[in-house]
Amino acid sequence: FDRLDNVSNLDYKLNGNKLSLTWKNIDIPDAINVDKLRSMYNEIFTDAGWSGAALTERINFNNSRIGTIVYKVYEKKTDGSLKLLTTTPDNKFEQMIYGGKSSITYVVKTSYSLFEANMSTGSEITVNTKNVESVITSELKGKTTVEMEVGKTYNMANDGVIVLENLADVTNKATITKVITDSKGVVLTSIPNNAVETYTITYTIKYNNYSTTLKRKIVYKDKSTPPNDNENTSS
Repeated sequence: FDRLDNVSNLDYKLNGNKLSLTWKNIDIPDAINVDKLRSMYNEIFTDAGWSGAALTERINFNNSRIGTIVYKVYEKKTDGSLKLLTTTPDNKFEQMIYGGKSSITYVVKTSYSLFEANMSTGSEITVNTKNVESVITSELKGKTTVEMEVGKTYNMANDGVIVLENLADVTNKATITKVITDSKGVVLTSIPNNAVETYTITYTIKYNNYSTTLKRKIVYKDKSTPPNDNENTSS
């Protein structure tokens, strides 16, 4: 099999933190183009039966050993190595870009989905990302709602929040304060465990220009009350 062609018209658009790569797909190679194969076998075999049998055999071979045309999208590292980001049959790729890099180079290679030995050399494009802002997020560590039996002590040290900047943990650099209130809004210094009650821990998170609040409920119930687990939350 000849080496596959590279994609053409590789381009990008950057909208905030969202990157979109687009390109023009290659034409279907003759080796897997059913119409081209049918025409070829019709010229080789005068008997329609032989021609049809040969075409079927070739299609089965392609399906099991060659596959279809796909496009492999890589990020090119500073040392020249390639990190595979995705494999797609489409002519586009989207990714969230985070701050901290002045540019990112992408390489798109044409390949068969099964047979990769004749993969194309790759089309390359460099995206200017120096004006992309950092993405800061925060989330609760642990459950949004924690259910406790009356008489048992809730250990706040086991939970808390996580702050991320460009997917890197910066919790220890953030300013995090918490306020505990009961169901009547009374501010407490700790969470009592001697009665059926619902308490709220409000976390205030500040990091650079980022500021938000997250809340966790601590619900004390009698032993006879069935639990009701909830999922984590983030902001």
